[in-house]
Amino acid sequence: MELLAEFDPFLKEHVKNYGGPGSGKTNYLSSTTYEEVVRIMAQKCREVITSNVRAAKYFSIIVDSTPDISHVDQLSIVLRHVQECGTPREVFLTFIPNTGHKSEELLNAVTTALEAFQINLDDCRGQ
Repeated sequence: MELLAEFDPFLKEHVKNYGGPGSGKTNYLSSTTYEEVVRIMAQKCREVITSNVRAAKYFSIIVDSTPDISHVDQLSIVLRHVQECGTPREVFLTFIPNTGHKSEELLNAVTTALEAFQINLDDCRGQ
């Protein structure tokens, strides 16, 4: 929140007046507020990414299996597309739980994720 406050005058004033006032006082900088702000920002980023990919029409996809900090296997999905100015762009889209290492299981996981983001797999030109 303090980092965002550097770029937002209203938030900067709020943090200056109410940030860290002590126990028992409401300051709207709690962990739940922080998590909600991060969730909203992530959603907005995904909306921008997916609209850019849909505008580019064609894309390629990179899917990699990686364990997270708790050693749970997950898939990271990265999309690559060409921007309107002609430069290629590679963007991280999401992590999804890994349901298995067989090709059919990977296909189902990836197609479900792309459908959730309204990205058409038929426009994929590379993997």
